[in-house]
Amino acid sequence: MAPGGGWTVDPRALAALRLTKAADAYQSGDIAQALVEAEELLDDHPDHLDALYLVGDASLRQGDAPVAEAAFSRYLALEPASAEALAGLAAARFELADLAGTIGAAAQATALEPELAEAWYYTGLALERLGRPVESREAHARATQLAPTAYPPVGVCDDATWQAALSAAHGLLPDVLKAWLADVPVITERFPAIGLLAGVNPPLSPMVWCLYDGSPPEHGEGEGRKPAAMRLFKGNLERVAAIEGDLPRRIAEALRHEVLDWLNLGADELPLGAAPTG
Repeated sequence: MAPGGGWTVDPRALAALRLTKAADAYQSGDIAQALVEAEELLDDHPDHLDALYLVGDASLRQGDAPVAEAAFSRYLALEPASAEALAGLAAARFELADLAGTIGAAAQATALEPELAEAWYYTGLALERLGRPVESREAHARATQLAPTAYPPVGVCDDATWQAALSAAHGLLPDVLKAWLADVPVITERFPAIGLLAGVNPPLSPMVWCLYDGSPPEHGEGEGRKPAAMRLFKGNLERVAAIEGDLPRRIAEALRHEVLDWLNLGADELPLGAAPTG
């Protein structure tokens, strides 16, 4: 009992309770609520390691790489020998198009824990985009060996297979999107240029599937204008299809996303159709 007759609760018990609520929300898939609980815990305990790690991990899942990088960096300032936090930092830096930083953090992680598949995976992704294919394949092979379900091998489509996937993707688009894209060139590239990704704030992810060329029209100005081109990134689409399957649908989703962004439409508008049967 506190002086004056009021009851007090041990701050450590309150912190444990909040952390439990954050962890429960995370496990149930409510990532936004997990972040709220963990960040409120950090308001009172800025150096709480478990909360920092949860914020880093949940922010990555939410696509907020800057917050993830800050959380993992703070965690590592307090606990520098955490291989898992170093792997998380590598993932955040990769999403921020910092390839050298990715490789550096991942190398520290694998030095501490050589069988940490996530660190090998991000090493492979960064090396791939730095034009170091032999080292990239070795890193990816190690990730696949350690965690084959999470990091399956990725095959490279030949031209015929890719063109067939493009054709099938076109068939999944709603008619209004097909018509809109009819006079927009669709260009296939292996990966996006890192300079392009890093040229915006925050940087775009190197794993982006598609980008339009140009700037969308402002409201009431040149509303009929279209992109100069749509750029599909074959290497990224092949990798996500290796994990999730259905390459044509991934391509169609990529094109649809960019058109909706250009037109400033909601993410649930103009849904894709079903794949033809028979």
